[in-house]
Amino acid sequence: MTDCHDWVPAAPFRAHLRHLLDASGLPLPHLASVLELPVRLCARLLVEPSERGPAGRPAARNNPALPRPLARISPITARQLLAVDAASLLQALSRPLDAQPTCETVVDLLAAGHRLTTVHRVTGLDLPVLAALAEHRITTCPGRVVAAVQAAAAWAESHPADRGRRRARSAVMRQVRGELAQAFAAGHADNQNRAA
Repeated sequence: MTDCHDWVPAAPFRAHLRHLLDASGLPLPHLASVLELPVRLCARLLVEPSERGPAGRPAARNNPALPRPLARISPITARQLLAVDAASLLQALSRPLDAQPTCETVVDLLAAGHRLTTVHRVTGLDLPVLAALAEHRITTCPGRVVAAVQAAAAWAESHPADRGRRRARSAVMRQVRGELAQAFAAGHADNQNRAA
């Protein structure tokens, strides 16, 4: 355990995290999964202590929806942040990786009762890509896809699906195909309505 005197000022790491976000274009939850840091910690790190609300008090104290800013961070968090620079992050996000673990994670999310459309909303990935992952039709995928699915898995830990909706894998695959067919049908109908 670290002593409180070992903690370091957060400002330079706040700037580094902002730089990584800007350079990668990733949403904060996806970047947090790449950095292997909690999303809440990253969100708190991004809040400037100087952001003030009414009566000169810090804005985070006036608005409970805003996370409290961090003045200091642990040396462990500092090392994790400094271990990743923008160039290596961009290279890792575009590098093709084995898709097997990512496919298994998508299947696990669906088997736990999360709908394909929910996983789509959380990851930002296209429905056909998610369906291909769920059906193990993809052998490699870029690091950006892996980060999105890892972020969804982290999200799912704090957002459990209805326990009564657990399914066997074959039922999950039927759900994937059905939801994908509905999404394509809705998109096709929208395109035909625009053309008319």
